[in-house]
Parts: sequence; C-alpha cells; structure tokens
Amino acid sequence: MLAFLVHFSSAFSSTPYDFLPPPPKDDRYVPPPLTPKDLLQPSEEAMAKFFSKVDSSFQQAVNAFELNYYGKDLTNEDAKVVAYVLSVNKVLTTLDLGRNKIGPDGAKAIANALLVNGVLTTLNLWGNRIGDEGAKAIGEALKFNKVLKTLVLAGNNITDEGAIAIANALKGNGVLTILDLALNGIGDQGAVAIAEALKGNRVLNTLGLSGNRIGGQGAVAIADALKGNGVLKALVYDFS
Repeated sequence: MLAFLVHFSSAFSSTPYDFLPPPPKDDRYVPPPLTPKDLLQPSEEAMAKFFSKVDSSFQQAVNAFELNYYGKDLTNEDAKVVAYVLSVNKVLTTLDLGRNKIGPDGAKAIANALLVNGVLTTLNLWGNRIGDEGAKAIGEALKFNKVLKTLVLAGNNITDEGAIAIANALKGNGVLTILDLALNGIGDQGAVAIAEALKGNRVLNTLGLSGNRIGGQGAVAIADALKGNGVLKALVYDFS
C-alpha cells in the first residue's frame, strides 16, 4: 500500500507576544478572557491537566511558532484547550495533533478555532477519531479559513459523508495545497464528490487517498477530473 507522509518538526520557537500581559513572577499565569467571537476559556483544571500531559505551559504555547503534541494521549477535553490556545496565538504556523484520541467534539473545537485563527498553515490530525461529524466541522471551517495550506486527516474513520463535506469546502477554498485523506473509509460516493471539487479547485497540488474503499466508479471520476485540472501534481492512491 502506498503511503502519504508529511513530516512535522518537533521544535518549539517563541517570540515576544504583545497581545498578552507579562506573567506574574510566581508563574501562576491566568490567561486573559476571550472576546465573544472566540472560544470559551477552559477551566483551570482542564488547563492544568493538559499542560501537565504535554509537559509545557500556557505561556509557552501562546508564544510558539510550532506545537508538537503528537502521541500525547489527548482527548476531546484536551483538544478544547488546544483550540483555546489556537484562538489566541498570533504566531503559530504548525500544529501536530497526530496519533491521539481526539473525537468529533474535539475536532469541532479545533474547527471553531480555525475560524478565528489567521496564521496556522499546517494542521496534522492523523490517527485520531474525528469521524464524519468532525470532518464536517473542519470542512465548514475551510470555507472561511484563508491561511491553512496543509491538512492531514488520514486514519480518522471518515466515510463518504465526511469526504463530501471536505469536497464541498474545496470548491470555494483558495489556499489549501496539501490534503491527506488516506486510511479512512471513503468509497465511490466520496471520491465522486472529491472529483467534482477538483474540477474547479485551482490550488490543491497534493492529495492522499490511499487505504480507502474507492472502486471503479470513484477512480474513473477522479481520472476524468484530472484531465481538466492543471494544478494537482501528486495523487497518492491504491484504488481497487
């Protein structure tokens, strides 16, 4: 089986952050309240539990250019903390949440954060449990987000329903260049929807579909779509 791989750096970087006040000397930093357009601030207990898991602090997270939370056993509640960080961080460009236990509710929180975040360019959710409901939430966010360029949703129990939502988002999205939907349960119906999106999309250049359930109908639809698409340069698949 062909594999679609995206490498994520684990390095952390920080920069002066003019939005937040300096933390008190005792390091018991309380983040500022969010404006109504943003996400609700998680409880102190949820924040403490999350940052203990990732061996970091809120201050480090809101100053980071890259956050690597790969394989940290993160749950939906943890994802809500991540979403809060994402909604107030002005410099974060890469977020790796691969190989965790994030489900639909966590994905919805991340999707809401994408609506107010204007800097994140790479999001890895490989190997979670977001399902169709999570995919639909992220698809809705893609309709409005103007900066995300790389999105990895491989291995997330996404079926045709979720694929159709992502495909609908691609029709109007003008920034996403890399999309990985490998190792899901997408069939012909989802593939046909993706093919329709490819006919009008002029930015997506890399698409991963290997390890799904796409048969002849879906394969033909994608092949036909590629005839008029001069942008897609890499298609990773193993259609049956």
